[in-house]
Amino acid sequence: MKLTKPQSEISNSPARFRIAGCGRRFGKSYLAMNEMAKFARFPNSRVLAIAPTYKQCKNIWWNDLKGMLIERNWIKKINESELQITLVNNSTITLRSSENYDALRGGKYDLAIFDECAYMNSEVWNVVRPTLSDRGGHALFISSPAGRNWFHEMWVNAAVQDDWQAFQYTTLDGGNVPESEVEAARRDLDSRTFEQEYLASFVNFSGVIFYNWSDEHNLKPYDWSQFTPTTPLFLSV
Repeated sequence: MKLTKPQSEISNSPARFRIAGCGRRFGKSYLAMNEMAKFARFPNSRVLAIAPTYKQCKNIWWNDLKGMLIERNWIKKINESELQITLVNNSTITLRSSENYDALRGGKYDLAIFDECAYMNSEVWNVVRPTLSDRGGHALFISSPAGRNWFHEMWVNAAVQDDWQAFQYTTLDGGNVPESEVEAARRDLDSRTFEQEYLASFVNFSGVIFYNWSDEHNLKPYDWSQFTPTTPLFLSV
């Protein structure tokens, strides 16, 4: 599969565990499919790809993945109900959701992919990590940020762990969205949402009710001549 330069940098990393925070429309799911095929090309490999929901597995990957592998004559058998593909070299690619993460126990995998994992329960990694031990399996975590949760914590920690590597790319870096559209989004969205969704910044929304408040935009002079003893007065702290 033809990858962009940023996608290739992630794909070609020798790190066993790769974690990438990327802006929306970067091409995360396309990169994930490339990694599925890349690892599954070796006979008897076991690849697991996890999305937050079953619907996302179906809508984001399933049909495109089948089409890509059919085009290459790689497929031996397709199990539609299990979302599993067996290749002619006896490798398998299995798609699962993180909704029932306990069901992921017991497998043995050469690669586990976590797509949009910032929107998953952190226990998913705790369940899947042991499934990589038997085969020395790799993992790819790729997501748009969603505040400073477990995905952010792992992304930060990757800098000090020898077998991890962290990446960060904006929407514009992905090459799929023109600069004019990114600038339109900057205009239409509040600054924190834009930074998170398009610049892949780990913005902390917690503990702030009106984070986009400013005196300039939200205060205006009040005509006290209209104030009467029955005028409602609201105070907030």
